[in-house]
Amino acid sequence: MSALVRTTLTRLRVCTSVLGNRQLPSATNQITSRWLSTSTFTQNSRYYDSQSGRWMNVPGAAGIRIHDATLAGGITSSLPLEERFRLLETLIAAGPYSVELWEGAVEEIRRTRWTNEAPVNIVAKVDKPEQCEPELYRAAAQVALGVRCDDKDALASDLRQAREIIKEASDVGLQVRAYVLNAFEGEDGDDNLHHAAAHEAVLQLADQGADLIVLSDCRGLAHEDSLRELVEEAFYMDVVGDTMLERLGVRASLDNCRLAARFGVQHFDAGMSPPPAGAGQPVVPDPRGLLRVLEEEGKECSTDPRALDTLFAELAAQTKQ
Repeated sequence: MSALVRTTLTRLRVCTSVLGNRQLPSATNQITSRWLSTSTFTQNSRYYDSQSGRWMNVPGAAGIRIHDATLAGGITSSLPLEERFRLLETLIAAGPYSVELWEGAVEEIRRTRWTNEAPVNIVAKVDKPEQCEPELYRAAAQVALGVRCDDKDALASDLRQAREIIKEASDVGLQVRAYVLNAFEGEDGDDNLHHAAAHEAVLQLADQGADLIVLSDCRGLAHEDSLRELVEEAFYMDVVGDTMLERLGVRASLDNCRLAARFGVQHFDAGMSPPPAGAGQPVVPDPRGLLRVLEEEGKECSTDPRALDTLFAELAAQTKQ
């Protein structure tokens, strides 16, 4: 028996032991609701891939995950430090997968020795490799970076910087969220179906080791065809590490999040007071609206809508003062 045959049989045995009799996606890559459903899926969330020598996440086993950027903007900038952390704890109680913090939050966490005991990832933005210092690991679990797709020179420069940041972050035990900015711009300025730059960015970031890659609609230009094309292209990619089904996210309008959920996307960004389309900032849906849309689509996630209502009531009270 050849080494190739032995490897293939070993890999099949490992996958069979994890998946049991459950049906895999069809050869045409049409992701079925059964494959994505956490209620019918195996309780095992990881399996060993003998070909790559890695432990991998079972696609869909963790269900829908929401990243909340409510506190990342200017909402908390004028609040006293104690109040900022109280709001952070209220948001964490809602159970998002991760929370992106306001500028300067990491330094405040170090200084106050605030600790997060909930299973929620704290995310800090970085734009330089040297910011991924070992001390950052005490305050955050992930770092976030962005690459721009609307300019070829900027994309090349951002990808080089991303490679260095991902390496530094990996060395100190930090995961990386990589945003593909302006992912739906389109090369001809009119028809955004031609997104070779976004495709290249996703592929390079995945191979460089980014744990999560988020398609970010910065000017409200995404629509069903462009979203479907880019998501399906990403799902077909043969990348190092976890499959793109586990690593692809979307930051877009509620309507496009609904479509992305139907296409099989597992990660979604949300946040309070999204800027209007055309402002040059990502279009970010309200987390309560996102939960409603996901529920209507039959998708489940761990985020608690009642805890979000409490947070938003507190934020509304703060803005009136």
